[in-house]
Amino acid sequence: MIGREIPALRTGPGLRWPSDLACGPAFLGPLVACVLLARTPPLTVEVGVLAVLVAAVGWSATVPAGLVAVGVSALSLNGFRENGLGVLALHPRVDVPVAVTLLCVWALAWAARESGGESVR
Repeated sequence: MIGREIPALRTGPGLRWPSDLACGPAFLGPLVACVLLARTPPLTVEVGVLAVLVAAVGWSATVPAGLVAVGVSALSLNGFRENGLGVLALHPRVDVPVAVTLLCVWALAWAARESGGESVR
C-alpha cells in the first residue's frame, strides 16, 4: 500500500463541444425544426423532435449550450405553434410542461454522458 498509486475510479467523459461553438447549432436547430414543422404534426411529435435535438446538444456540448437549446426550443415552439394567431403570451397549460420536459431530457442526456466514464481496475 505504501508507495503505490491509487487508480482513478473512472476516467473523464471525453471532450465536449465548447459553448461558443455549440451555441450556433443549439440556437438554429430548434428554430429550423419549429419553422419546418409548424402546425403540420401534432404537438407531441414536435416536442419529441425538439427533445431529440436537445438531447443531442446535451450529450455533445457543455452546459450553457444545452440550456440555450432548451430555451430556444421552448420559445420557438411557443412562437410558431402556440401563438399562431399573433398574440404573444405564455400558455401555462402547454408551455410549462414542454419546458420542464425539455429541461429533463437535457439533464438526463448530460448526466448520462457525465457518468459514462470507464472504470479502472
